[in-house]
Formats: sequence, structure tokens, C-alpha cells
Amino acid sequence: DLTDRKRIEEDLAAALEREKAASQRATESLALLDVLVSSAPVGIVFFDRDLRYVRINQELADMNGLPVEAHLGRTVREVVPGLADKAELILRRVLDTGQAVRDLLLVGETCKAPGVVRTWRESYYPIHGADGQIIGVGAIALEVTEQQELEAQRDRLLNLERAARAEAEAQRIQLAQVLDLMPEAVLIADAASRTFLLSNRASVRLLGTDVAGQSVPVGSE
Repeated sequence: DLTDRKRIEEDLAAALEREKAASQRATESLALLDVLVSSAPVGIVFFDRDLRYVRINQELADMNGLPVEAHLGRTVREVVPGLADKAELILRRVLDTGQAVRDLLLVGETCKAPGVVRTWRESYYPIHGADGQIIGVGAIALEVTEQQELEAQRDRLLNLERAARAEAEAQRIQLAQVLDLMPEAVLIADAASRTFLLSNRASVRLLGTDVAGQSVPVGSE
């Protein structure tokens, strides 16, 4: 009857409005995602289950030395063969386990600088579809090549300093042993700090104490 028909038409109109609103929200969400991905100061990429690039921002494309369009639809091995062996293992692991992999260092070369070994700190996350199934993997990459080089340089300098200190201590011990063999009293002091550095056994017997580490008395130069 007319009442039922009117109710059906109203329900249909309401359903269409809800679908329109949902579609508008989805469009707005995609637009927001595009803004976030494109303006992020780190590399962002999405892969499908075949490890093909679905989306990549300009930051990461620049790291790889290729335009954004040169990534889309291609596999990791096609785009960055120098990183593929390790990257594929990580991506497969995320797809198989559904577990994220965070703060991993990836080392290798890209088209941007062939022959130059670079380092990235990366995190990988599973992407789920509406049905809850994993449909791909998202990754965030930050190049830390310069930071790693500075840390390596710092470690080298620290190692050199430790070696120099160890060598100086060995020489001090050797000098002390030689001085202890001398029958005369010998005192060695640092002029800048006015502190006794070494005193041999003969000086200890003469003075009745070991003055190493003590201040040089004023007027005793």
C-alpha cells in the first residue's frame, strides 16, 4: 500500500544519505592521509602482499634516487636491489606474523648514490583491511648515515684515548720501576699543576713518606 511504499522510499533515502556521508568521510580521510604522508619529514611507504609499492612519499623517493612514479607497481627488488635481500625478509615476516618490526637499521646502497653505503632506521607495520586480514605493510624510514658516521668517529676517538691512557700508564709504571733501582732519591713533579708525579724508594726512605700526588711546597723548586 501507499504507507508501506512511502516508508520504503524514506528508508532508501536515509540509506543513500548515510552512504553519501560515509563516502564523504572516506574521501576526507584519504585527503588527510595524503597530506600527512606527503608532508612528513620521514620516508613513508606502503607495500601490497606482493611487496609492490602502492604508495610512497617524496621524501623516501628522494632517498631512493627515483621519482615517485618510478616506484608504483614495482617490487622492492626492482627499485632498490641493494636493499632487497634484507628488506624482503622483514616485509615477509610482518606479513606472516602480523607483528610490527621497529627501529631496525638497514644498511645498503640506492640509485641516489651508487657505491655509497648508507644507513636507515626503519619500522614496519602490518596494514589490515576492513575484514581484518593483512593486505600489506607500511614502513617509515629515516636516514641516519651521518649520525652513524659521527658515532663511529666518536667511538674511534674514545678507543684512541683509552689506548693512549693505557700506554701512558704502562710507561709510568716502567719509569717507576727504573727509578726504584736508583740509589739516589728522585722526585718528578708536574710544573703546571705543581704536583709530585713520582717518587722512588730512595726518596721515600729519605723523606719518610711517599709524596707522589702531593703538592710541591712553595719555594722548594
